[in-house]
Amino acid sequence: MRRPWQLLALPLLVLACEGPAGPAGANGEKGPAGSNGTNGDPGTPGNNGNDGQPGQPGTPGTPGQPGRTPYFTAPGVALEILSAEVSSTGTTSVTFKISDGEGLPLDREGAFTESTVDLRFILAWLDADDMGRPLQYTAYTVRQATAGSVTVDQATAEGNGTFEELAEGTYRYTFAANTASADRTKTHAIGAYATRTIDGERAVDNASFSFVPAGGTPLTRNVVSTSACNGCHSDISAHGGSRKEIELCVLCHSPQTVDPDTGNTVDMKVMIHRIHRGASLPSVQSGTPYQIIGNRGSVHDYSTVHFPQEIRNCQICHQGSEATLYASRPTRSACLSCHDNVSFTEPVPANQVLHGGGTQPNDAPCTVCHPSTGSLAGVIESHNAPLFDPARPRLEATITSVTNSAPGQQPIVNFRLTRDGQPIDLTATPLNSLRMTFAGPTTDYARYWQATVQGSGATGTLTPVNAANGEFSYQVAASAAIPADATGSYTVGLEGYVLVPPETFRFAFLDPTFAFAVTDATAEPRREIVSLAKCEQCHDELRAHGGGRTNSQYCILCHNPNNPGDERASRVEDASIYINTVDFKRMIHKIHAGEHLTQDYILGGNPSPNAANPVGNPVDFGEVRYPGIQGNCSACHLPGTWNVVEASGRLPTVEQVRTCNEDPAADADALCTLANWEVTQTILLGPTNSACTSCHDSPAAAAHAELNTATGGRESCAVCHGPGSVYDADLVHPIAR
Repeated sequence: MRRPWQLLALPLLVLACEGPAGPAGANGEKGPAGSNGTNGDPGTPGNNGNDGQPGQPGTPGTPGQPGRTPYFTAPGVALEILSAEVSSTGTTSVTFKISDGEGLPLDREGAFTESTVDLRFILAWLDADDMGRPLQYTAYTVRQATAGSVTVDQATAEGNGTFEELAEGTYRYTFAANTASADRTKTHAIGAYATRTIDGERAVDNASFSFVPAGGTPLTRNVVSTSACNGCHSDISAHGGSRKEIELCVLCHSPQTVDPDTGNTVDMKVMIHRIHRGASLPSVQSGTPYQIIGNRGSVHDYSTVHFPQEIRNCQICHQGSEATLYASRPTRSACLSCHDNVSFTEPVPANQVLHGGGTQPNDAPCTVCHPSTGSLAGVIESHNAPLFDPARPRLEATITSVTNSAPGQQPIVNFRLTRDGQPIDLTATPLNSLRMTFAGPTTDYARYWQATVQGSGATGTLTPVNAANGEFSYQVAASAAIPADATGSYTVGLEGYVLVPPETFRFAFLDPTFAFAVTDATAEPRREIVSLAKCEQCHDELRAHGGGRTNSQYCILCHNPNNPGDERASRVEDASIYINTVDFKRMIHKIHAGEHLTQDYILGGNPSPNAANPVGNPVDFGEVRYPGIQGNCSACHLPGTWNVVEASGRLPTVEQVRTCNEDPAADADALCTLANWEVTQTILLGPTNSACTSCHDSPAAAAHAELNTATGGRESCAVCHGPGSVYDADLVHPIAR
């Protein structure tokens, strides 16, 4: 039986199954938002908690370093080694100080003072013989150098160790080189060099320090002094200018170091001897150049070096505390450095000669035949050139007065001569040569002439005043009278010498000069520009023209602006020649500029041209290698004499072009006679131009000087190059003060 609600549901089910449902109707519109509910009541705040227990105090921090502030210093650098030590494990350290040269410490890394300081160190030990005398250094600091298949160890400097700052400007350097094998009883030496560059100007200083690691007094090996070197080199420097002290140089330049390219040792005693003998080395004269190959394959050829004085003058360099070692302990290597064509073995190689004592083993003691002194084969006797002979005659001359010196008169010169301190009676023991040279005026020498007092061609009258006291007067012949047009003051100089048989060496006195009045009320001496003492720092005893001219103040009498240097110039038929002046200021500058000149500087040599040799004997000074600092005027000049000032009253320098107009077919020789040797051009160089373009000799420099010279010869050089100007010559030259 169905219930009523069941009957009603059935039709509905039937209807629902009749077809698919229709699509959903569209959403109705959104009703309005209801109102916000009422906020609840805020809760009651909770109570504050109790404070925690205090924490434990923290560990104190490390105290900070004192603050540092950069500070100003001078631009130089000074290096001082304070101490050194070698540890038992073979570690060597050195404590040193660097400053600016005025006492202010420098920061090595340049954080607190201007510019970094670059430092390099050498470490070596000094051997000794059985008697405890110093031998040679051997360096621990070495490097390898290779040339082709040859590799050698060379002593060097290092900077790859560790630095520790101890205080401002004070540091400890620990070497990278190991010294575990060091004999702590031997003398050790540390050499160091520091460089610092500010605004392109590089400052350098060297320092050395000797010590015995086990304690005690160190040995010294000081054969040559730096000051002796600087007599010629002014401010000796090598390897780019950073090595300036001989005490430093010898630490590397020892027998252990060889140039792998040439096989030549750079041992100091051998290398320096060979460099200074240069062109005179027997090996060089036989055709083998003397060379050392330097950094990056640079070739240093010393085959053209000419020593500026007697090469046997060992003492000129050997001035250290052990200066006599060269004589007391001669060695084969040292002797062969100059006498490099001597063979101690047979058969004798080509271009060599057998040792005078015959063959000798390598370990033969030289002193058996060559003691320091006391025999003909003694070292000192063997090097005794005439100038160094203790028995050489020593002449002195003094001019005491000049009278009868007005224009047209024949001057009377009073003078005195001594030999070895004793008066010379010229009537009883005449000199081989005695001459006087007159020149004037002293404002700038324009003319000169000579008179022979004794010797070949003597003229005039020599009269004893007090022969026993060496006093004489000499009146020139009429041919040597004062010119009729002479004015102002003139100068007379005296030159003379003796020959001591069997030598032909000229022993001369220092040429005296004496100013005398011609028309002046009192004599006005010529200005002095150069110092003879400075010349002789390098030349030892200045000697020219065979040794008879010995004073720079005497030289200028002939070597004046009006002397074009034509006396010995080449005279070849059908040829023209440029004749360079022998004016002293131009000639000496050019000679010393030498290899730095851009134009040839050739002077006629002795003997003069003749029919058999019309070219004569020209001397090319382009090979001169000046050992000092180019442009350092103070090396020769007296203070303040190189300034460019208006040259009032000074003469221009005369140079010439001469042309031979002789017909080559006129005679059988090629010599141009003087009558046919015509001056075809005269060149006048203003006095400042002459001096400055002697070194600055490029065509551009010559044009610059010419453009700044007025038609009448007035020079304007001082406008730009005078004292206080933009290009003040005193500032642009590297003057060593």
